[in-house]
Amino acid sequence: MPVTDTLKTAADLKLAGFPDNQAKVLAEKFEETATAVSEDLKSFISRELKELRLEMDRKLGELRVELHSSLRDQTFKMMAVLIAALSLAVAIIKLFPNAH
Repeated sequence: MPVTDTLKTAADLKLAGFPDNQAKVLAEKFEETATAVSEDLKSFISRELKELRLEMDRKLGELRVELHSSLRDQTFKMMAVLIAALSLAVAIIKLFPNAH
């Protein structure tokens, strides 16, 4: 698929004073250059996106590990609080057996 309109570019060059053959050659070279730059840019963007995806996957993996560790720690702390509360309740019941 052409990147530029070669015929329009050649016509514009003719209007600017270029001879017919020079205008056609320049228009073709503009198209070749634009196509090459376009392909280089697509390749560059593709590589950069691939690197960004890899980096994001790595960072997400690190976040998953950190989140898992944090949730595990919070679960242990919550269990410790529940055990302490239950132990306190049992101790109170044993200290004051006739209070109910």
